[in-house]
Amino acid sequence: MDRIKYMEWGLGADGSIVNKNGWPDVVGKVKKRAAELGIPIDVTLTLFSISDFNALFGSNLRVKRLTAALVAELEADPTIRGLHLDVEIFSAVHPAAQLRYRAFVADLSRIAKKMSIVRSTSVFLNHGAEKYLYDAETLLHVDHVVLQGYDAHSADSALVGPISPLAGSDLMTWEKMLAIARELKLFGPRILMGFPAYGYEWTVKPCDPRGKRMAPGKTTTFARMPVPKLPSIVDRVLAHGARYDATTGSAHYQFNNPDGSCQVGWFEDWWTLQRKTDWILKEQLAGIAFFPLGYDGGDLVGMTARRFRAIPEKSPEPVQLQAQ
Repeated sequence: MDRIKYMEWGLGADGSIVNKNGWPDVVGKVKKRAAELGIPIDVTLTLFSISDFNALFGSNLRVKRLTAALVAELEADPTIRGLHLDVEIFSAVHPAAQLRYRAFVADLSRIAKKMSIVRSTSVFLNHGAEKYLYDAETLLHVDHVVLQGYDAHSADSALVGPISPLAGSDLMTWEKMLAIARELKLFGPRILMGFPAYGYEWTVKPCDPRGKRMAPGKTTTFARMPVPKLPSIVDRVLAHGARYDATTGSAHYQFNNPDGSCQVGWFEDWWTLQRKTDWILKEQLAGIAFFPLGYDGGDLVGMTARRFRAIPEKSPEPVQLQAQ
């Protein structure tokens, strides 16, 4: 079953919803089309600041305020079929806040399942979240997790390299994230892998696809996008070709600059997606979460949907497509 994780609601340090990003008015067409296709829409709840996390989950009163606000939103809008917690913390939090967050995840999941319209709950499991946010007992309560499968290298990385490596020596790979998930007692049908529809391009000197960048990189999009107007991976490959790495299952292009430096761009495309869906099927995982939705122009999502839906119904586990 496909799902769309759409829009981001920011969680405030005081337990409020600080920004709905135009929900529901600006997503009217998306909601209508999703309803026509029978695709549920999950709202993504975001929190990236460690100070806001400690402030919010350091207080019983603030957690109760947030829980009440979320329940009210679900009761008011039957088109919301799930809540996805995109809480990304990469360093230690206050121990009391950590415990209160875990209790919040479990309580919210129980409430969502007891509502007149049953809602799903899910979480984004970033690299390091097993240290700072989640334990196996907490994750028993959620319906599924999306494992971080991208940003192994970011725009600010000192060394350039693949965004979404399948295997190899990079700190974060799909294989390493799956190993963490299994340590947390997460298995097949509850796991989706995050897959980027974007890439990064850096200036390096000398011209080394794993070299030291001269300045922060810039984001690229797989398809040609009118908004945001960023370099298109498809255009870059048409102009400069693509080079594929068998170990990481990722791709890059490169081209020279007049000053002796060069541009190196790492990305994912049809070939790398094929490698990674082969692996997903071998591991019997639930599917892929594409991010951001739309940056591929529908090409990569469509390819994956066609392949997953061609799986015989006698498969050991149901295979899902997740669009984040």
